[in-house]
Amino acid sequence: MWWTKADDPWQCLATCIELKSALESPDPLVYECSLPVHQDGTCNGLQHYAALGGDARGAKQVNLDVTDRPSDVYTYVANMVEKLMAEDIAAGNQYAMMLSGKVSRKVVKQTVRICQVVCGCVCGRVC
Repeated sequence: MWWTKADDPWQCLATCIELKSALESPDPLVYECSLPVHQDGTCNGLQHYAALGGDARGAKQVNLDVTDRPSDVYTYVANMVEKLMAEDIAAGNQYAMMLSGKVSRKVVKQTVRICQVVCGCVCGRVC
C-alpha cells in the first residue's frame, strides 16, 4: 500500500479514489469532485470587515476583488505609515525621525492582526 507513505495518507487515498472515479466517469471534464479544498484567505478578519461593510477599497487590499496581482494589505499599511512619517519628519517631529526606516511589513502585520482580534473581542468598536 504505497499511499500509506504519503505525507497525509488518508488524503492521498481519498484523492486517488476520487481521481479514479473521475477518469472512469462518462465525461471526466464535468465530473463533480466531492473532496474539500482548503483555501487560505488574505487577512481573514479584514476580509470579513470589508465584505460586511461594503468597503470596496478595503476589499481590493485583502484580495476580495479581481486585480492583476494579489494585494498585500500589510505592505500597503506600511507604505501609508512611511508616507505620514515623511510628512512628520519634514515638520521636524523628532519621534518620526527616530522611527524612520523602522516600520517594516512584519511590525505592521503584528499590529494589524492584534487590532482585528481586539476589535472582534469588543464587538467591532474602533481600535
